[in-house]
Amino acid sequence: MAGSTTHYGESQWQHLAAEARSGRLFLDPSVARDCLAACDDLLLGLEDIENLGTMVQRVDGMGGFDSGHELAAMFGKKGAGGTDSIDQILRQHKDVVCLMRDTIAASVQAMTSLDFANAQSLSAKSV
Repeated sequence: MAGSTTHYGESQWQHLAAEARSGRLFLDPSVARDCLAACDDLLLGLEDIENLGTMVQRVDGMGGFDSGHELAAMFGKKGAGGTDSIDQILRQHKDVVCLMRDTIAASVQAMTSLDFANAQSLSAKSV
């Protein structure tokens, strides 16, 4: 499976989401509620960090020499816009958490649909 995994386990959650949508992955509703709440809390925390991340885009205090300006620019790119910058990593984390939340929601929907179908089947047989 080398090379098939995207950032932070995204492909694994995509697989689980497909399993949930097809009705092959079920979570206990009370567990799912707790997981959904945890995902929402984590997303809020990541957004708070993302808002703070804008502060690290501008770095100063490295002196007036050219090397100081270059160093400040390099550190600024770690905050936003550079390779593996904080803003990119936070975006990737948020994407995975959203995928987790959607997978859990799909699992609950699949279980609810199955419960409804089973109830309909039982009620039809008892008439």
